[in-house]
Amino acid sequence: MKITKRQLLEIIKKSLLIEYSEYFGNKFIEFKNRFNKGEPAIDIARDILDEVGAGSTRIVFSFSDNPTIVIKLINTAVQSRLDWEARPGNFPVGDPLRAVPGRDFDPEEDIHGFTTKNKLQSNQWEADLTMQQLYPDIFPRTFEVADDYSWILSERVVPLKNFNELLDNINLGDETFSAGRIGNIQFQAIIEMAVDAVRPGDNAAKRMISEAMLFEMEDLDPTLKIDPERPLRGKNLFKRRIMKVLSDQHLRKMFKAMGELDIPSREFSAKNLGISTISGKLMLLDASLWKAHKKLR
Repeated sequence: MKITKRQLLEIIKKSLLIEYSEYFGNKFIEFKNRFNKGEPAIDIARDILDEVGAGSTRIVFSFSDNPTIVIKLINTAVQSRLDWEARPGNFPVGDPLRAVPGRDFDPEEDIHGFTTKNKLQSNQWEADLTMQQLYPDIFPRTFEVADDYSWILSERVVPLKNFNELLDNINLGDETFSAGRIGNIQFQAIIEMAVDAVRPGDNAAKRMISEAMLFEMEDLDPTLKIDPERPLRGKNLFKRRIMKVLSDQHLRKMFKAMGELDIPSREFSAKNLGISTISGKLMLLDASLWKAHKKLR
């Protein structure tokens, strides 16, 4: 029995579709088929998927037939003029009591100040395969992406529940921080110094921990040497906490990525960190990059 070229291509196509559906699941196949036919992505997702979270730039949905992936859609909600006027520091245009000039109302912005372009750029950054290769296990892996970056199919990362769980995952579980704003400032100062400590060249962070420089580790700048086995004692609580954080190789890689990509230290928080369902490693849920995408090397 002879098989025509057309029949052969059809057999190959069906075989690939079966393999594809077994890997990603039928729910994603349905989502993609309906999207390609012109249905709005958000309508499809709300019809067949489960919403697991929403932020200022994206809405995340999970798949009932594949627990290891999620799809991230840009959040297209925009602010009304009333929303804008309700934000601190903004006043109705022409208001005689307007003491400090501010930016005029922009209907393209959402209530957080992000435009649709910002949100698409956020997806474009996260879908950058070069970035994922440069910083493996730091950001969720991306498997597929819409041509216009309105959605990306990503590795699922389970968000951390709270600040205490974050401390447990970065070697600070036995440390006590002040409550409220003071504790948050203390924590952010540690992260900022840790990011600086793994930057190339000399800086204040490296000079501050110079007393703990015992031997060189391969993935660090030659001027920073840390012995993770050494008991961390001393009166300088701030330095001790930084050393605890830096003793973890995976965290050093994460701080290195944050420094090189200019990710603000405030993004290193419980709400933006989670555990990968594939690798089991701590990851940044959102790269928090909304600037124009540039090619990485």
